[in-house]
Amino acid sequence: MKLQTRYSLLLTGMILSVLVVLGTLLFIQFRITLKNGLDSSSQILEANLDKQLERNGTNLNHVLAINLANPVYSFDTEEMYHQLQSVLSLPSVEYAIIYDNNGALIHEGEEEISRYGELLTDPFMTNALKAEDYLTQKSDSILDVSHPLFIGSQQLGGVRVGLSLTENKQDIQTMGEELRHVFEQGISENLLLFGSTILLIVGLFGVVLATTISRNITRPIKLLAEYANNVSSGKINYPVGLPNDRRDELGELSRSIVKMIIGLKEINDRARHQAKHDQLTNIPNRTLFNEYLETALANAEQKEHEMAILFIDLDDFKRINDTLGHAAGDELLQQFSKRLSSSLRAHDFMGVGHDETYAGIARLGGDEFTVLLDNISSDENIIRVADRILSKAQQPFSLSSGQEIVVGASIGITMYPKDGTEKNQLLSNADIAMYSAKSRGKNNFAFFTSSMNTEVQNRLELENDLRSAMENKQLKLYYQPLFSSLDNRVVGAEALLRWQHPKKGFISPDAFIPVAEQTGLIHTLGEWVIETACEQVKRWQQHSRVDLYCAVNISGVQLLNRNLPENIKAITDRHQLTAGNLHIELTETALLTNEEDASNILEELHAQGIDIWMDDFGTGYSSLSFLKKFCAQGVKVDKSFIHDMETDEDSRGIVKAVIAMAKSLNLRITAEGLETASQVEQLREYGCDNLQGYYLARPMPAEQLSEMMIRLPELFKPFNTNSVSEKAS
Repeated sequence: MKLQTRYSLLLTGMILSVLVVLGTLLFIQFRITLKNGLDSSSQILEANLDKQLERNGTNLNHVLAINLANPVYSFDTEEMYHQLQSVLSLPSVEYAIIYDNNGALIHEGEEEISRYGELLTDPFMTNALKAEDYLTQKSDSILDVSHPLFIGSQQLGGVRVGLSLTENKQDIQTMGEELRHVFEQGISENLLLFGSTILLIVGLFGVVLATTISRNITRPIKLLAEYANNVSSGKINYPVGLPNDRRDELGELSRSIVKMIIGLKEINDRARHQAKHDQLTNIPNRTLFNEYLETALANAEQKEHEMAILFIDLDDFKRINDTLGHAAGDELLQQFSKRLSSSLRAHDFMGVGHDETYAGIARLGGDEFTVLLDNISSDENIIRVADRILSKAQQPFSLSSGQEIVVGASIGITMYPKDGTEKNQLLSNADIAMYSAKSRGKNNFAFFTSSMNTEVQNRLELENDLRSAMENKQLKLYYQPLFSSLDNRVVGAEALLRWQHPKKGFISPDAFIPVAEQTGLIHTLGEWVIETACEQVKRWQQHSRVDLYCAVNISGVQLLNRNLPENIKAITDRHQLTAGNLHIELTETALLTNEEDASNILEELHAQGIDIWMDDFGTGYSSLSFLKKFCAQGVKVDKSFIHDMETDEDSRGIVKAVIAMAKSLNLRITAEGLETASQVEQLREYGCDNLQGYYLARPMPAEQLSEMMIRLPELFKPFNTNSVSEKAS
């Protein structure tokens, strides 16, 4: 029965005019109560939704900042893109960007980073750059949330997420309209009720009426307001005692509020789960793993037992992402996380009383996983677990696309309390041990040792020095001439990278090139070498009137860059060189990382007219199919054979065989490492095309080679304006 009907029947007997004043006062009090309830409920709902959105935004931003630390530090744009896309896919996220310490944009979740380097100068960004923790700012339509990015104590910049307030405003407006509709309807319906009361009420019935109104309207409204206050303070519990069973307007309002509270609780639970679980694999993320680890450390300290942390990194995962795409990489991670959990037994896990699945494992981000082993009795137990994980990782993965891929894993292991007692120290130790395992040939595990710290510190120092050297132009190209064995003229020069450190002196490329490859600096460094070499060749053509080619060494990591042929063509075009002015040298081992992609890239370079040379030939597979598959136009006999050629019959036989094989395939031959006149004469006799070594000319700066061109012009082929057209034809 509706309120209108109920109170109309109730007041039919209250027909005494003596209580007109009392009825009027009750009516006024009723309207005041309804107005206050409406205003209070609307304000509380608005404050609650805003606080909930801000809480979700800061949790989301905190998780994103943690997951982005390593990708930003190593400038892994693929992982940055993946992390930002996972956030941008959420319905309330308007944008998500990464910025550096100067406020310059690093990534905004697009595959083509069109705004890279753009300074963000809005007032909020100015405050965000100074903040040491998360910062929020609310406008009419957007809630801005920023969080600084740290790796260790070093700040790398920050991440900023914009959350739309449109949905909040719509919810507030809809609920406000519903409340206003209910209250206004109640007021209009009760106008007649109170009007009739003045004519019908009697003293006794007036008291009954006031008590009835208080019990049936004011008290339920206060109860609804109390639950709304609890929600705004974060106490989202299932409501009990609300008049849900009433069939009137207050019952409808009560059921609406119950529905809202249940929805908020589901959203809050889902946000809490997402904040502590990896969205791709649904296993615990870094945040939840850190909580487990802190609890485990406390238990281990109290009970005086040992524990172990396993840091797992998939081998060649970047290659899978680059060649098969992110979808294949994501599917691989999902399958591996299931294998990882199945390879661990219940007693391997720590027992801290949590209900989440896979409590002992976590995905820290990218292809990095961790396993926490509690109450370890011996190293053999850890080795058995590591072997099970490696065995699972080595088994082929069948993707939904029908492709079957084989990867491996590298595992770093650290022990508590032997290797450390602090959380961050142990995680760092496990990370260091993992890189040590990877350096030993991958699909391996390694226990942390104190000497590894020194190795990592030296490597980090070398990496920082290399970045500084690239910025401060400490790197320089030297050029070693290559001579024709027929006429002793210089036909080309090999560009050799040299680094003279201001404090440490000369640093060998064998020391810093692997670091450049591991950190991705090799792409920038390699492009600089090609650019500088081509610029120098053009300068020799214009000023010294000398025509020669420049040979540049390419790393296997550079061959993973699909844009390499396009970038090289842009450089040669920019300096108006023919492709014949640039030769590419690479070793057999550089091609083994990803033979299919390397073959495709070398085919593109060959199609441009660039000559491909197989360097250090004779030290690897040295197969004919290898030369054919990778479009080689020439081979360079390794200097180890040249060095022993005069005294060792086997080395002499190898040199002859390589030259004979190359001749049969119409390949050119360069011998490197010549140190004596006898070696020169022997190689001429064997039919070697080009000669290179200290006996003929040492590597020298471009200026010194330019002086040699002036001093000994007869050694160089003159450059004329028809050279380009002749080569092109």
